[in-house]
Amino acid sequence: MMRRQRRPPLRPREPLPWVIAHRGHSAGAPENTAAAFDAALQAPIDGIELDVQMSADGIPVIHHDATVAKLGGGRRRVSSLPWSELRTLDAGSWKSERFRSQRLLSLSELLDRWGGRTWLLLEIKAHTGDRDPAWHRSLTERTIDAVRQRTLGTSVLLLCFDEDVLAAARGYDSQIPTVRNMDRLPTRQSRTREALAPIFAASVNVRALHAGFVDLAHQLGKPVLTYTCNRRGSVRRAMSAGADAIMGNDPAQLARLVHEGRASG
Repeated sequence: MMRRQRRPPLRPREPLPWVIAHRGHSAGAPENTAAAFDAALQAPIDGIELDVQMSADGIPVIHHDATVAKLGGGRRRVSSLPWSELRTLDAGSWKSERFRSQRLLSLSELLDRWGGRTWLLLEIKAHTGDRDPAWHRSLTERTIDAVRQRTLGTSVLLLCFDEDVLAAARGYDSQIPTVRNMDRLPTRQSRTREALAPIFAASVNVRALHAGFVDLAHQLGKPVLTYTCNRRGSVRRAMSAGADAIMGNDPAQLARLVHEGRASG
């Protein structure tokens, strides 16, 4: 159940930033699995961030890495394998033997089970080496189609590091908000304005985040998310900068730190 019902846009300077479970409760369960998503919902979260890529036969799949090496499938790429094979891989025992039953999820399974229960931040994994731009465009369109079929557009954000992918998403469906992931920030204000102009929000590596960027983004009406905050110091940095949403691997701990930070502030 969602902690509180909200619709875009995030409101800058709300009393508390959103708490986002990064790949589910990935500190306690294998990332991007049913176990991680179910565990995340036990915490006072506002949303779950997760990763989407595509199988060789065009099925959007929930997985972060470009390959299935972590799942015991060797260095083969997700994009080179059919869904019928991907769904048989052990997605959990790399974390712990007790998670051996976990399997990869398709996007359809994810949306059917967790859609509408909390905000879903779907990151399109535009991996270098996954064929060509048409491949990523197809993945993006299939992701949007799956969201639209379930009328979940008001509780989904679409994330990517690649602005070309986000532009294609907006061209395909302008109603689903796009969020640009940024490991580094532009050094010039003009470049910052240019980067922020087409997107709904920015999601910034906490190590690069600073209040000047957040202030400019807020002036332009753009919320700022930040990742990945797993310690008190990074949460303090995010809150000091004025971030509107904070992602972390342990959402229950993150929620506690956010409340502590607000109390001490």
